[in-house]
Amino acid sequence: MNEQEFKHRLLHHLAETRVPARDHPWAAMEKRLHARRQTRRTLRLAFAAGCVLAGVIFFLTPLGQAAAQSILSLFTRAESDVRPVPTDQQSAALVPSPTPVPTQMVALQAITPGSTFWTPTPAPTRESNGSLWGLTLSEAAALAQFEPLAPAEVLAGYSLADVVYNPDPATVTQIYKFTPYQAGEMFILSQRAALPDDAVGQSAEVETFWVGDVLVETVRGGWFAPAGAAVEQWENDIPVHAYRWQQNGYTFTLDFWVGDTFSPAYLTAVDRQAQIEVLLGARAALPERVNLNNLDSIEAVRAVSEQPVLAPTLLPEGFIFGHGVYETGRVVLIYEPAAGTRYSGNASLTIFETPLNPGAAPLTYDNYPPGAVETVAIGPYSGTLVRGQMMDNVFDPDAGASLVWQTETLNINLWVRYSSTYAARLAPEDLITLAESME
Repeated sequence: MNEQEFKHRLLHHLAETRVPARDHPWAAMEKRLHARRQTRRTLRLAFAAGCVLAGVIFFLTPLGQAAAQSILSLFTRAESDVRPVPTDQQSAALVPSPTPVPTQMVALQAITPGSTFWTPTPAPTRESNGSLWGLTLSEAAALAQFEPLAPAEVLAGYSLADVVYNPDPATVTQIYKFTPYQAGEMFILSQRAALPDDAVGQSAEVETFWVGDVLVETVRGGWFAPAGAAVEQWENDIPVHAYRWQQNGYTFTLDFWVGDTFSPAYLTAVDRQAQIEVLLGARAALPERVNLNNLDSIEAVRAVSEQPVLAPTLLPEGFIFGHGVYETGRVVLIYEPAAGTRYSGNASLTIFETPLNPGAAPLTYDNYPPGAVETVAIGPYSGTLVRGQMMDNVFDPDAGASLVWQTETLNINLWVRYSSTYAARLAPEDLITLAESME
């Protein structure tokens, strides 16, 4: 089984355990230094010898060693940014359908402090296409006959979720997931003696940096194929970052799937490099910092925010505060079912707050049917209540509701979202009561 086949099978396995698979987010990287060379038709022998000597000296320097390792690329570059998807890996296109009308309605309830999340049961050990899943690092080491490199410390919120052994060639893959947020954020460390045979797109941009005496190559991007497509496209903008280096006779690949910038699991370039430095022993511990994408209380959000923060004192039945996010110019408050998360429960209540900008263009609802959009009063303010939402360009009247309004200082957008697997619904009119409870 080659590297690309193994990665596709790993992606499918992760999809079965509730990891979204919009992208084929396996990225590879390559570094090629493009030196501009001027060739002269006539060179004196002495000058040529001098160039050879200079070249030898250059490749003894750190910069020269970087160039040498780049020329001896760890990755191959595909001939273009488009390539066929193997027939056995193509999937059928999904046909969107409206959500069935629910039979259960929930009420608003006062916020209950101290609520905790439900923790999912780990997936059982399984064998799939020659790859062994659910191993311990010791079991994987015995199978691979080498000691897997493991981080002495991992980024906050992440933990080892699975260890996979692929026998052809011997590869140990460690999957570190962020919990309890189940949206696919993770980093994946693979180790093998042989060079992987995966490829990056022709337009992929590769960067390098040094960690001690180890050269690390990195690229952002991955192959994307919509469901039902026969070809996949390399995209440089998807939130997948891959790092690769060689050390002690092994090739290491570290993939980060980091998702939305306001996700609690989001990792900056500084975070990712710090994790690599811990792996390579260049630093003893990860830096301490406040994770502005994973603030655990309204008080924590208010402590870091430079703008006022309003929060509801009533919530839909069964919901608790999940986490808060602070970005310059925006506060995001995310509430979700107590028995799970907004992904495992397929429901969420999200509140976006930004400083008032009277010159900003108002939201439009051109594709919504008559009666879906209504002007309402929210205490002393005027707002817009929207029943339903557009799903894949199809209006679903039962997928959720939203409420948008302005105070003297804030633009506020309150969204409640559901899927067909979440039976309980909050009456859209109750959003007004919820909004009026904010203080």
